[in-house]
Amino acid sequence: MIDFLLAHRPNITKGVELLALAMGLISFKKFKNTPIQYFILFLLYSVLVELGGSTLKNLHPGGALEEYQYLLKYRFFYSNYWWYGLFWTIGSVLFWSFFFQKIISNKTYRNILNISTYAFIICVSIYTLIYIDEFFYTVSTFNKLFGSVIILLAIVLYFIDVLQSDVILTFYKSIYFYISMSLFFWWIVTMPLYFYQKFVLIENLEYIKLLRLTRLFSNILMYGAYACALVFCKPEKPLRT
Repeated sequence: MIDFLLAHRPNITKGVELLALAMGLISFKKFKNTPIQYFILFLLYSVLVELGGSTLKNLHPGGALEEYQYLLKYRFFYSNYWWYGLFWTIGSVLFWSFFFQKIISNKTYRNILNISTYAFIICVSIYTLIYIDEFFYTVSTFNKLFGSVIILLAIVLYFIDVLQSDVILTFYKSIYFYISMSLFFWWIVTMPLYFYQKFVLIENLEYIKLLRLTRLFSNILMYGAYACALVFCKPEKPLRT
């Protein structure tokens, strides 16, 4: 069973992503003019990023199109590290900052998140320019760590905002709550394992299997929760201008 899950891990992940996207597209009209419409577009963005990353992986040495790599002038072009670094490690952080600023009612919290995001953009840009080779040939630990801090900050500020408002009385009905909890669970479970592997340089096969299975089940739970929330929850507030 474990070997089956590991062998089909990419397809299973894509399947749950497509499920969440399908539920989002079906529910798009229901959530029109609310922050959820941006969330649904982000699900589409996620699917496209994964599709692009898979395509680039086929161009990588050892990939399906390895015999055609002589046509490619630069090695980094057919590596997918820069793709995920730009559109996932950085792009997703910017989206979640934008999204949470739309649903957090406390202006001070929104400003804290906004300033932190600008600091993230500046620091990541400078770091990437200095260590440009790292950006093209591996996953930048600095960018991923800083991005994780921004996302967790956004989630924590949202939870504090809920605790300080009347929303706490009906939080279990809020689609924002389920999205935030799912995202929080995913980052809390997967990120420590990722950084532990990066810093300790673990080559243990069993640990790598554990890491991949943990990420797979976290993806299933997160995207499954997104799909259920989109189907069963109701719209809440209009977009903040």
